[in-house]
Amino acid sequence: TWDYSVQARLEQALSEDRISIKLQPKGRLETGEIVGAEALARWVDEKRGEIPPAQFVLQCERAGRLDDLTRRVMLKSFQASRMLADRNLPAHLSVNVSAIQFVDNRIVRLVDDALRTTGANPSDITIEVTETARIEDFSIAQNVMETLRETGLRFSIDDFGIASANLEALYCLPFSEMKLDRLFVAPAVTSSKARAIVANTARLASEAGLTLVAEGIEDRETFELLKKLGCEVGQGYYLGRPQTLPLYRKILELQQGMGALRAKLG
Repeated sequence: TWDYSVQARLEQALSEDRISIKLQPKGRLETGEIVGAEALARWVDEKRGEIPPAQFVLQCERAGRLDDLTRRVMLKSFQASRMLADRNLPAHLSVNVSAIQFVDNRIVRLVDDALRTTGANPSDITIEVTETARIEDFSIAQNVMETLRETGLRFSIDDFGIASANLEALYCLPFSEMKLDRLFVAPAVTSSKARAIVANTARLASEAGLTLVAEGIEDRETFELLKKLGCEVGQGYYLGRPQTLPLYRKILELQQGMGALRAKLG
């Protein structure tokens, strides 16, 4: 439902640069080590409090302001990555971009501008492509993605396994990572059907040379099962909730310090 009040306040938030990001850690399941994070757009309105991203992203799209939102999120995310790299911390971050933005070279210009402005290393950035079912011309999307990939960026297909992310998109487009939706991950411990989907998706990713990221890991039992089933990387509250950049940086510094201590102790 279109909300004119929210739209007016969103326009103000965009003009005043009040859209922020939080970072949700991703961990390597074999070791539990944090290897990166997903940058998540956040908007806390003065009157209505936190507005769900699904709501304000849709409003941006309908109002023709999706590129503006993407630009701001990219700048903040790329700046965060550069800051982490300057401190010799794991600087890999993922940024969500809607599939409908791969219809021309506008997204290329957005990425190039953000890279030049922030000085971020493209190899530290992964673009998570959302809603791939909305791609009308795979050849155009492929050309746009290949242009960006030449800079060193990588691509991930988001929400794999549900309607918006399917095998056709995985086959046609140059992805190096697939994110398995929480719909299958969360019940994997208790559901043999979900467990079979996870195991076979892990096998598919391995044989296709892709990294598999399992979303929605909420407890240790699921963490251990996903590791056993062959998932490489995980994301979810068990590994870490979305958090501010300063807190995320402190966690990485603590991890780095513990690693140095273990190495010293032999």
